[in-house]
Amino acid sequence: MPSLGRSATTRTAANPKAPAEAGDDTAPAAKAPGEAAAAKTAPAPNMQERMAGLQGWMAEIERKQARMTYFGAAAVLIAILAAGAALYFGITAKNDSGDAMDDLDSLETKVDGLARAVNQSTKETQDTINNSISQLQSSIADLQKKQAKNAANFSTLQSQVQALNRPGAGALNQGGAAAPTPAPAPGTTTTPGENATP
Repeated sequence: MPSLGRSATTRTAANPKAPAEAGDDTAPAAKAPGEAAAAKTAPAPNMQERMAGLQGWMAEIERKQARMTYFGAAAVLIAILAAGAALYFGITAKNDSGDAMDDLDSLETKVDGLARAVNQSTKETQDTINNSISQLQSSIADLQKKQAKNAANFSTLQSQVQALNRPGAGALNQGGAAAPTPAPAPGTTTTPGENATP
């Protein structure tokens, strides 16, 4: 109601004839100074101005109420949209979780298949390696037999060389150990005493 007093004073200042008719202090100076002060403090109520002030105040309340209704409707609409989005995502997530379980079962099947394949491949590889090792062991055994045979042949040859190097065993012991003669080149002939020293 504070706007009521302001509108009354502005109308009084704008319309100087209205206060004179209403008995305001702007009347002729015939009144005494005490009466003028009393008249200023208690002006006569003007019902039209009061009604206009109340109507302005009600219009302002209606505008605020319209704004609040607008914002409230917008908030309700946003809440409804958010609830719809939540329902959509909830249903979609439930369907996706069912698909995820199917995918998980499929992955488990694939992993089991791969594990079986790896085990089978490992067994085959192990069998192949074992066969290769047994072949290598038999090859080593054959080589050891050949080495033993070669060692026996070598010792036989050494004993034969020692037998030839003994005194009176042959031509090699005439006057000491003979120098080894180089092998003749193919197609050439050698004569005895060619390499003899004078």
